[in-house]
Formats: sequence, structure tokens, C-alpha cells
Amino acid sequence: QRPRLQKQQQLLQKQPPPPPRQRQPLQKLQPLPQKQQLPLQKQP
Repeated sequence: QRPRLQKQQQLLQKQPPPPPRQRQPLQKLQPLPQKQQLPLQKQP
């Protein structure tokens, strides 16, 4: 029961910090180029 608690705490502490900061800029930059490429390919 001791190793299971430590593994769950490490996963919870390691996942929250990186996703919020790396997901904000990646999601904001991806929707712009992906939305512009969709209409450009459908028009021609």
C-alpha cells in the first residue's frame, strides 16, 4: 500500500504542472493554423 500511494502521488504531481503551461500555447497556436488550412483546402 505504500508504493501504490507514492506512484499515484508522483503521477498526479507530475501531470498537472506541465499540461496547463504547455497546453495553453499549443492549443492557441494549433487552432489558428489548422482552421486556416481547412478552408484553404476545401475552397480549391
